[in-house]
Amino acid sequence: MRPWVLALFCIVVACAAGWLGANYIPRLSDHDGYFLVDVVDPVRVPLPSPQPRVTLVVVDGLRADSALTMATVARLREHGQCRIADVGTYTVSRPIYALLSTGLEVDRSGARNNDETSALRAESVWQVATAAGLEVGVASHLPWWHQLFVTGFARTVEVAKDEDVFHAAAQLRTDVTVIHPVYVDTAGHAFGAASPEYRAAVDRVDAEALAWLQTVDLQREIVVFTADHGHVDAGGHGAQQPEIRGVLLCVAGPMIAVRSDAAAIDARIVAPTVAVALGLRFPRNMRALDDDLDALWTIFTGLDAEYVEDRRRSIDAFRQRNAEALAGWLDDGQPPTWNALADHARRARYWRIALPLALLAAAVGFALRIRGLGARQGAGSLVWIAGTLVVTAVVWVVVRGSFDYTSINERVPFIRASLLICAGVAIAAAWLHVRVFADPARWAADQATVTLIAIGLSLGHVFAFGWPLAFPVPHRFVLFFPFLAATFGVVHGGLGAAAALRWARSR
Repeated sequence: MRPWVLALFCIVVACAAGWLGANYIPRLSDHDGYFLVDVVDPVRVPLPSPQPRVTLVVVDGLRADSALTMATVARLREHGQCRIADVGTYTVSRPIYALLSTGLEVDRSGARNNDETSALRAESVWQVATAAGLEVGVASHLPWWHQLFVTGFARTVEVAKDEDVFHAAAQLRTDVTVIHPVYVDTAGHAFGAASPEYRAAVDRVDAEALAWLQTVDLQREIVVFTADHGHVDAGGHGAQQPEIRGVLLCVAGPMIAVRSDAAAIDARIVAPTVAVALGLRFPRNMRALDDDLDALWTIFTGLDAEYVEDRRRSIDAFRQRNAEALAGWLDDGQPPTWNALADHARRARYWRIALPLALLAAAVGFALRIRGLGARQGAGSLVWIAGTLVVTAVVWVVVRGSFDYTSINERVPFIRASLLICAGVAIAAAWLHVRVFADPARWAADQATVTLIAIGLSLGHVFAFGWPLAFPVPHRFVLFFPFLAATFGVVHGGLGAAAALRWARSR
């Protein structure tokens, strides 16, 4: 192959890798959702007691260990219970707002990034409350709640990030309110959860929340206090480290059982908890089967027995309707559960993973063959290529802490770090290649092969997991891979073009 052809190939691949990386975030979400089951849940027995006012407080980025030090939490415990809630393996903010609001897991809600601003198809408890004639409001430093559920909030207040969101919420006094401060998360990203700045942000939210709580009558009003995710010590979230996915969930007020021995719970319980507290029907797409819905009756106490029985029957109806839908999607003999459907979908795409990998392996083998390399030379090139790939991944984990979303933390620092790491390893690998093989043509060809592998894996990811990303969300390493692969492809494509030009000059 001529040097200019090789250089052109590397440039085209570098551009393609950059384009795929830039479009990965839009590729993640589909707010129409996946395998949604609509269940209409009429409330046959109304809640006999006066309807309480309910407030959900979501402190963005608040780790459970930090929450346990807060005076606000201590007061809520006196009037209810606090327990660790599992938000799942995909700990990104907007998707978790959807999870808390709908009782539906991220795999099926379709909310999988923070950038998609369209409304979610899955129904939220806020929409249920609005449809029942209640006034629902949200006070937040972000517009994301209203964007997700446009018909769910009658009143919205977007507060400047340096202002007290609790003070703004106190002015709302709606029947149902969401309060959402973000500065703890901001400090976590900028400084890490082990930093004094993060501690200061926690102290600030504690002071503001405690002042607001003084205006709340916990004999008549219910407060649900939680977070969307935590942060690792160095800052970052998105994957499933325990300090990220296990948040504190406190529920306090009338009808709430006061207990200190409460076991861990699934964060999907938040939406049905609000529904039961208000005497409303459950959101129609709420997950049933493989669920934690029976834990509702460990949260509440003193409810009318007929009302509880009606709500139990509704949960059974949800489970039955979900089982019927699953039976239609699964092969005969498989248990009708959501976990079984996820396993079925994973098995169904094994060939979609194997096929591009086999084609890529064949392409690499063909490239080595047409170059006329002997077995020893071919093995040497393969070792260099594999070493470049592996060392890049290892250095990334050492420097950034993990090979998953958590290692991204913030967009600009991620781009900077990925460029530096990929370029640093690439230059070191190039230096080693020149020293060991001393052949400009071979370096250019090997560099082009690395670039081919990068774009091949990126295109294979699209083929295997879909555009938009299909159900279920893949393993956290696979989910993260396209971000780093984009930078890797751009760096090695550029270096491959440089290597081809060096080869041309040496001829």
